[in-house]
Amino acid sequence: MPVGGRGLDRSGRASSGGWAPTVTPSSPPPPSTARWWVADGRRPTVDQALARLGFLRDHGPSPQAFSLLRRFTVDGRRAR
Repeated sequence: MPVGGRGLDRSGRASSGGWAPTVTPSSPPPPSTARWWVADGRRPTVDQALARLGFLRDHGPSPQAFSLLRRFTVDGRRAR
């Protein structure tokens, strides 16, 4: 079975594989990507990226970490 694929359980019903979180209409999926401004010549580490993603998931979009849908300018103002 491919990674992340769906198979059939013993009763012949489709199984989810158990890897996907449960998402309901009232609970959108958590962000999987975070964006933020980085100074010229700097390259963020994986640990920094994971920290920003955690911040975005815990606090929502802000100048500290934002999403593609809710962006901020380099000076911290909400982008239109």
